[in-house]
Amino acid sequence: MKTVRLTMVILFCVIIISSMMGNEITKTHNLPQNGDNFTKTRISYIAPGDSGENVVWDFSQAQVIDGNSKVLYGVIDDSLISVTEYGTRYDYRLRGDTLLWRGYENRSTFMRDSCAAIELIYPMRYGDKAYKPYCFHGEYSRSMAVRINGSSTVFCDGEGVIYLPDGDTITDVIRVHRICNSTINMMRKEDDTTRVMNVADTAMRRIEERYAWYARGYRYPIVETIINTDLYRGKEVGKQGTTFICYPSEQTYKNNDKENQEIRQQTKSNNGFGTFQIPSQSHEDINGSNVSSIESEFVNNDIEISYKENTLKIMFPAQTAKEGSVDYVLCDVLGRVFASGKTNNPIIEINELPQGDYILSINNNGEQITRKIPLKH
Repeated sequence: MKTVRLTMVILFCVIIISSMMGNEITKTHNLPQNGDNFTKTRISYIAPGDSGENVVWDFSQAQVIDGNSKVLYGVIDDSLISVTEYGTRYDYRLRGDTLLWRGYENRSTFMRDSCAAIELIYPMRYGDKAYKPYCFHGEYSRSMAVRINGSSTVFCDGEGVIYLPDGDTITDVIRVHRICNSTINMMRKEDDTTRVMNVADTAMRRIEERYAWYARGYRYPIVETIINTDLYRGKEVGKQGTTFICYPSEQTYKNNDKENQEIRQQTKSNNGFGTFQIPSQSHEDINGSNVSSIESEFVNNDIEISYKENTLKIMFPAQTAKEGSVDYVLCDVLGRVFASGKTNNPIIEINELPQGDYILSINNNGEQITRKIPLKH
């Protein structure tokens, strides 16, 4: 058996137990609010990963590509919604329990709906799905008429956990996948008339896929990935994927978003915790490969962790236990608790623990620390 000494850094550790909470997207908690704004950062493209239940989506290795860009929301009469980001304004309308995409506008392109596309339905839970045809018309560069016909499908295809580049692990996440499958026709406008004439071979198909990860207690997506695939005469001629991240700390609400604030406070009150904060340094393999050390302010001596025959042993310095009882929680990355309690014993043993990734949270006299522990034989 190899024993790895892990030094600890003080962190505010909070845990959402996803198995105890149902997650859904609702008008109350996720419909855009007038005046909300936040910073969205473009990161290196990460494939959207698997769908399904208890999925782990890992964005921890992503690198920042572009600087931060502001996203601004405007709402008129609780039904007309605009979103401005990266130089483009997107327009939406809320009709009943359905959020419809009505078009977009930037310096070169202006598009409006004859028949709007579907963006979201409220409420939306894992497994829900909706479909709607749409048609947009407008112009490009003031010289080309553009018509887009297609279908939009939106479905909630996954729930699980996200690893973020800054070291956060966000639990109780659901993913919404929207697909717009469209045919684009462009026609040249004649200078002296409103009549248009077809330009040969301008029809093209585009498939736009948008993945949005929503976390319980936050109004807007934490991560978004957009994939555009262009096809001409049935052959793929271009494909581009882009990933954006909006950290929870960057989401700014004009009216304080009391509805989601209550969820975050309730979660913290019920569990004593809220979301994971995991150190961004490389994680240890406690069998000895890729071991790193973080300077400790929590205790003067190291905490020893060992794993053998499905038993995890945590050994505190004797002085730590003498100074007061130690509260501890051990759960997996999906938030499922495997062990918790209070002890004055400098040694804690947890038996029948299968290999996998775990989070250890410790509270000693008000000082809270957390550590990710990958357990392998």
